[in-house]
Parts: sequence; structure tokens; C-alpha cells
Amino acid sequence: MYDAFRMRSGISHSLMFLQGSVSNLLKVDAVTFQETGFLRCLADLSRQVRALQTAVGRLKVRHCSFVSARRPG
Repeated sequence: MYDAFRMRSGISHSLMFLQGSVSNLLKVDAVTFQETGFLRCLADLSRQVRALQTAVGRLKVRHCSFVSARRPG
């Protein structure tokens, strides 16, 4: 069970790193890619990453609640 929790924590950390990278791309390359629609694609990707982070966070909360409910006493 600990490995599953560690795996989800790793996923969450990776997603935060990815979101930071995408945010940096949005700031740096905004002028360069404005006409191509690339900026819009990056913004969509950033929103999707945030949504996935939220889902992983909810999964952690549900897992912890489930484990707490199953403990005897």
C-alpha cells in the first residue's frame, strides 16, 4: 500500500514540474508563437495538467480516508 502512495506522490510531483515547465514556455514564447495557435495549445495543456493534479490529489484524499476507515478500533 505504501508503494501505491509513493507512486501517486511521484505522479503528483511530476505533474507539478510539467505544469511549471508549460507555464515557463507560455511566458517565454508568447510573442514567438502567437500567430500559430501554439500558445493556445500550451494554455490548454496547462489547464489539463492542473485538472490532472486535482484528480490525483482527490485520489490521495480518498485513499487516506479509505485506509483510515478500514483500521480496526
